[in-house]
Amino acid sequence: MLKIDLMTIQRVVVHTIPSRAEDKSYVAPSGGNEMVHLDSAVSDMVAGRIARSLGHHSHGIQADFTDLQPGSMFQRACSMMDGDDADFLRLASESAEHLTKVQQAKAFNPSKLISMSGTVTASSRPFVAFIKADMEAALTEGKKGGQTVLQIMSDLFMTDSQRLYKIGFITRTAAGTGQKDGQYVQDQHSLHIFDHLMTGTESRKAAFYFYSEFLGSDVSTSDRRLTQDFYEKTLKFIKDQNFSPAKRIDLIESLRAELRSNSQSVSVADFAKDHLNATDATNYVAYMDKSKFPSHAITKDTEFVKSKLRRRQKITFTTGVQITTPADQVKDLVKITPNEDGTSTVVVQGIVESNE
Repeated sequence: MLKIDLMTIQRVVVHTIPSRAEDKSYVAPSGGNEMVHLDSAVSDMVAGRIARSLGHHSHGIQADFTDLQPGSMFQRACSMMDGDDADFLRLASESAEHLTKVQQAKAFNPSKLISMSGTVTASSRPFVAFIKADMEAALTEGKKGGQTVLQIMSDLFMTDSQRLYKIGFITRTAAGTGQKDGQYVQDQHSLHIFDHLMTGTESRKAAFYFYSEFLGSDVSTSDRRLTQDFYEKTLKFIKDQNFSPAKRIDLIESLRAELRSNSQSVSVADFAKDHLNATDATNYVAYMDKSKFPSHAITKDTEFVKSKLRRRQKITFTTGVQITTPADQVKDLVKITPNEDGTSTVVVQGIVESNE
């Protein structure tokens, strides 16, 4: 879980990212020549929005950097944590140029790129954040007493109604320089992203150009995304097999129980061993492998599937008769035995209380 409490924002610079020219040629970003001063109220507002976007119970997701080479956004961001003000301005300008070139492939609207650095947690771990805000989100720059002031309007950072922005948040997770052999290393840093296109049950819509082409990262290995994939792919396997209705109900409940349990991880191998016979287990492992799901255990994070796990179970018969049960009690409350004459014997714990 990302820890971003006690956030202190120390340096901020803003660039305007233009649309490409009519002939689709490159138009350089502007601005970013000096630091932007945020007063304490605005700083707290920005920190609060980042925390709500990326912190616990948020829709932010963890990603992994795939490009770690010199000159990559990973190396650049880490250098922005440690460099002086001149280094920060130079590297932020390089980041703005990189985003502009990435966006040149499509007709994007003008936007702002906010680059900031500071510290989080009581250990003062350094961080760098990149916030891309659409111009429609009312992000403006004005002059006040000769000093540039970033005016972050309420529809961007104060309300949830319009969240037209994306965040890439990189923080150092260990004490020290975060380097080995003169290069920053991923295992001492973490990346979390937020995209207003994402929802609590779907991460596929996150803008590929931002997290992949701009940041050089991959969201497909995030815990929430993998847990969602484990649930959906396993559920599809169960439904596609020629299992008896009773066995199918039992396996679906086992899947839901596995994800509701207090265990910190899940794996294809463990689910196969615990809930399937040898033949079905072999077929399941092969199916998940073909679906490109990792064979190793994954850290369980049910944020994207929690509503499905809480949903009441519904059993439907061929005649249209339905029985619903509390989410975690179908095995204990309902016993179904199919008969050879096309009927089923159903035993329900309890007596009829009402009829609606």
